[in-house]
Amino acid sequence: MTGAALHIHRRGLGLTGDQLAAIVAVTGRTIRAWEAGRDPIPAGAATEIERLRERTREAITALTVDLADHDGDPTIAVYRGDDEFWAAHPDAKPLPAAWHQMVAARVAEHVPTARIVWAGATGDQPVRRWPLTRLAEAAAAARQNRDAGAVKKMLPHLRLLALDERVQAETRINVLLSAARAIDPRIGRAASPADALDVLLVAADAR
Repeated sequence: MTGAALHIHRRGLGLTGDQLAAIVAVTGRTIRAWEAGRDPIPAGAATEIERLRERTREAITALTVDLADHDGDPTIAVYRGDDEFWAAHPDAKPLPAAWHQMVAARVAEHVPTARIVWAGATGDQPVRRWPLTRLAEAAAAARQNRDAGAVKKMLPHLRLLALDERVQAETRINVLLSAARAIDPRIGRAASPADALDVLLVAADAR
């Protein structure tokens, strides 16, 4: 497995470098070195990552098939944090809640009627992204005030924005990078919304 392949696979799994590091029992610095091509990726780690990709494909397929058998509008419950996710699915540990959110998003692409909701929410309220204007203004305010805490509270909405292809890619990139620069003003440019989200998540994990 090459560093470029690892980078693409990690992003496809919805994981930050530190989250993948916890799964394969290395440090975040090691993951970054592998992705940059500075160090070779051991065969054992590559095998573990391929197993994780296969597990992810199986999870997406199983949930898609399950929801397709439901009448009406099926529901996918996602979790706000790792502890909540692991309490409900102890066998998933150390996979984070972000991985499960990614699975839900992929399943929703195959089952357009599916509703993604917060687990345990009163009345199963759907996970609704903030309006674009509100997100852009909040990201700009957080950047101006260097308010990393505000950005972390916005992360669920920023994740949804990154996946929302109804919004122009350049607009998504700008909002995501604005939020990221509230944490680290040295952050540069990004080629795509997925890249911008990855930069943001890495910055958030570093705090």
